[in-house]
Amino acid sequence: MKLGRGIIMLMCLFMLAGCGKSSNLMVTIVSEPDINDGVLLPMDIMAVSEEKTDQILEIGPEDWFGDSLRDSMRPGGKGNIHRLAIDADSKKVIEVTLAEDVERVVVFADFETSTDRESQEIIIVPTGMFKNKIVIDVETSKMRIQK
Repeated sequence: MKLGRGIIMLMCLFMLAGCGKSSNLMVTIVSEPDINDGVLLPMDIMAVSEEKTDQILEIGPEDWFGDSLRDSMRPGGKGNIHRLAIDADSKKVIEVTLAEDVERVVVFADFETSTDRESQEIIIVPTGMFKNKIVIDVETSKMRIQK
């Protein structure tokens, strides 16, 4: 009888250990041979809560790279941020940790020749077809999700 209770307690511990577990989203960034007028493209990938998403989107990609909120976010810390410099004709794979409170993955880029918000911003809800992986194509002066 004690063995049965021990097994049940052990199973409960394993189930509780799984609660609050994070998952990962693999983000592949593929750039064309001629991007951003030959200058490295600053890009941030942020896995954030709904509240943090609202704050980030209010700032927008044009002002983001000089904002104090960006400076306050640390790679691997709360507000999971990946700061990248994308070169022409390259491919990078980034593993983004999706903690339990993550509602969105926001991607901002700062193109030299574009101020168009749609070309510099991608918002991903990490469910459905974007649950495990996504590919972002970086073109001359815009980025888009590969379908």
